[in-house]
Amino acid sequence: MTKPTRPPDTTPEPSGTGFVVGGRPTAPQILCYVSRDSGATWHAMPSRSLGAIGEYASRVRWHRGGSGYSLVLKFVVSEPVPLAVLDLQVQARGGA
Repeated sequence: MTKPTRPPDTTPEPSGTGFVVGGRPTAPQILCYVSRDSGATWHAMPSRSLGAIGEYASRVRWHRGGSGYSLVLKFVVSEPVPLAVLDLQVQARGGA
């Protein structure tokens, strides 16, 4: 698994609020990785935006994450920004 990298035509914003592209700040991204074998291998779900500067009520959702007996989720944020997870919901069904 590779760590997310900054596109080459961007400059970091010193306050930890994302990148500046063309004079405008961009929103940090959050990536979700799913492992169905207790962390031996990982599958990347599509990245999602955490919202622009000042958007404090952003909601991030992934659907169809799959299933497995040894399911592990890992989240990676593309920027060193403050992050608070207020609620995490997983919808699970028992199988036969």
